Amino acid sequence: MQLVIKVLLTFLRFLPADKLIFGKGVIAGITKTVSKFPNLPVTLVALQALSDALDAAITGALTGSDTAESALVTAIKNWNAGFKSTANYVNLIANGDKSIIVGAGFTASKEDSSSAVLPAVLLLFKLITSTIKGWFGASVKPFVGKGSKAYVFIAYPAEVTVTQSTGLLTITQAGISTYIKIGTEHLVYYENMPKTEFNVVAFGVNSVGMGPMTTPAPITPQ
Repeated sequence: MQLVIKVLLTFLRFLPADKLIFGKGVIAGITKTVSKFPNLPVTLVALQALSDALDAAITGALTGSDTAESALVTAIKNWNAGFKSTANYVNLIANGDKSIIVGAGFTASKEDSSSAVLPAVLLLFKLITSTIKGWFGASVKPFVGKGSKAYVFIAYPAEVTVTQSTGLLTITQAGISTYIKIGTEHLVYYENMPKTEFNVVAFGVNSVGMGPMTTPAPITPQ
């Protein structure tokens, strides 16, 4: 199925530091192709000012003060608004031309629909017992669909609870929860997390298996 190529707005979910890198690319791209964009809704000078303000707010937030953190939230909101408005304008001018979108520093959508949808509840789920000490298996019917695929199996004791919400697995025991993100993108975001210190790790998965975990990194959400 052919689709009209558009500007992707995934940059709105980038971390603040990544927004700065992306914004730099957009400003540079539009500067080089500025003749194609005679009526920018936000001038290049204003876009640079938004990035400068965000950069300063990121540095300020390192102090941990409530005022500085509030300023960072405002700077992110303003940056998102300015670059989203610019993206929509570039989208209008490009009218499906991928070269114009990419030339302006934005990311273009795919030309063909992947028709990928969330998998339904997996069918034919069964456990495989064995006389071998400490061994059992589990299987499901392979699901059909386009895009990357992965299967996740979890074995947990009766006193542990496992719950699932959109894009997040929560494993809880004795009131302490572990939060697991599973996906096909190299970048994830956690939202509405409790203010407690977490250790975060990541590892890759492919057809061969699971790769090694990263060294745990501590973080305490605000």
